[in-house]
Amino acid sequence: MLHGKTSTLGDLAILLCCILWSLSFGAMKLALSAVGPFWLIAIRFAMTAAVLVVCLPRRAAKLTRADWISGAAIGVTLSTALFAQASGLRFADTGKIAFLTSGYVAVLPVLLWLWGRTPNRSDVVSAGICTLGMATLSWTPGLGLGAGELCGILAALSSAAQILAVTLMMRYSSPLAVSITQSILGTALSVPLALAFDPLPQAFPTGSVWLALVYLAIGCTLVPFALQMWAQPLTTPTRASLIFSLESVFATLVGVAWFGETVSLRFVVGAGLVLASLLVSSLWRPGRTSEAATE
Repeated sequence: MLHGKTSTLGDLAILLCCILWSLSFGAMKLALSAVGPFWLIAIRFAMTAAVLVVCLPRRAAKLTRADWISGAAIGVTLSTALFAQASGLRFADTGKIAFLTSGYVAVLPVLLWLWGRTPNRSDVVSAGICTLGMATLSWTPGLGLGAGELCGILAALSSAAQILAVTLMMRYSSPLAVSITQSILGTALSVPLALAFDPLPQAFPTGSVWLALVYLAIGCTLVPFALQMWAQPLTTPTRASLIFSLESVFATLVGVAWFGETVSLRFVVGAGLVLASLLVSSLWRPGRTSEAATE
């Protein structure tokens, strides 16, 4: 059963994850000027694994079977979402992929229902409002069903599955243990794909690129994903997905503050709908027994 103070603490921690991820876009732009998207994913996972193993050698040496199973369930779904997004960007523009990936907010209640955890009415309504807001933020004309669109749909399914996996698997392991196994398995999955689909970097990365890579590994991979695995079991999966949707809002605000981008009416409407979905989820809480049972 989720208690008010505990749930609020989890919500705030997830909000911090969103802020950290939204700050990554400048670093990603710099890093992608030197390495391909698959190499970027591989380097992020490899650096994260190296830091964790070096800093926590005793914990890494005592990983259990449950740690590896939990890390595999969470890591494979996360890696699939990242790979699908990177692949989709090769065939479709950013707006299309962002729009389709945002569908995870609508997919998650369906996955919960298939798993036997029926969301209550407030969560379904909140997910619907949030999906409309995400669509407003990222809608782009000309959607078809090509390779890029299929990758975007796969990213949405995988993102929803990752949120569900965190909720289900973190009862069997600790955030640090899963962070270690997830990053090791993510490296093992991403390096072969990088070798297959991305060219090798033509020149050794500059100092600024290395700083960007280190920030992406530590500030945008190690810290927020470990924080997510600690915080998400303190709230409900649907509410977590609603808070995660704020990443796109924060990312736009970062673009305005750092890169001089403009705020459009569409952004105001979309962000307002996302915030409205959180208000509905917070104020209309009729008996959360079904979803809270996942805890």
